Amino acid sequence: PQTEVQKVSLVEKGIEAFGNTIPIKYHNITTLYLSNNCIDDLHGIEVFVKLKILSLANNNLDTFTQLDPIKELKSLQILNLEFNKVTYL
Repeated sequence: PQTEVQKVSLVEKGIEAFGNTIPIKYHNITTLYLSNNCIDDLHGIEVFVKLKILSLANNNLDTFTQLDPIKELKSLQILNLEFNKVTYL
């Protein structure tokens, strides 16, 4: 039997938004690393219902409104937003 993937790293991949960036087979992951991309829209992240760790360091998040989709991640325990403009507000 195959073991289910728990962590996905998409660091420095030029990602701007979620859309179909991450295949549906990974929607049960618990850790997602998306640092050093160009993300400015988090809509679509709510499909990752089992996420416990999410790293969005060094992206283009500059308003609290952009973070609203994260509210749906009820299992989230660790959120890294360092080096985003929103952390300087």
